[in-house]
Amino acid sequence: MKYAIVEAIRKLAQIFAGNEICDFPVLYQLRVLIYRLLFSIGKNPTIGNGVRLTRSHKMADGKVKIGENVLLAKHLMIDYSGEVIIGSNVWLSEYSQIHTHKHLLLKNRVTNGKETIVPTKLEIQDGAWIGANAVILPSVSVIGEGAIIGAAAVVTKNVEPYTVVAGNPAKVIKEKINETWEQ
Repeated sequence: MKYAIVEAIRKLAQIFAGNEICDFPVLYQLRVLIYRLLFSIGKNPTIGNGVRLTRSHKMADGKVKIGENVLLAKHLMIDYSGEVIIGSNVWLSEYSQIHTHKHLLLKNRVTNGKETIVPTKLEIQDGAWIGANAVILPSVSVIGEGAIIGAAAVVTKNVEPYTVVAGNPAKVIKEKINETWEQ
């Protein structure tokens, strides 16, 4: 019961704070305050409208921790049914999705009255950039420091530090990037 009340408050607060009206400068500060009160978010976040942090299937133990100077662009969805740790200076672009639970593929999806859902853990390390419309699946546990995920990529495996991946499924297109690399 407590979980249901807390989640209802979180959802209502995100609906209000995520509204485009909160794009106005004075109300934008209220948006940031609300998200920082609801979740563990470091200093100086940029939070777009429609950002949604949620736990699916009424999973009560999920956790999310977000570092400093992080961009949460408009209409980003983070499922923290498992655990999500986002480092500092990370960009999560618009319409991206992060999933931290998987469904076991069994003949009978319901066993002893309980769904077969398994929470997972994801760490996005400092300086990573997740492109627009990218999808991070629950099979991913680490996106390395400085990694870049291309727009609309579907990431199914861990991404090494300073690596660019793109496509569906995402594949490495550039390794060991540095400050001067351009597409």
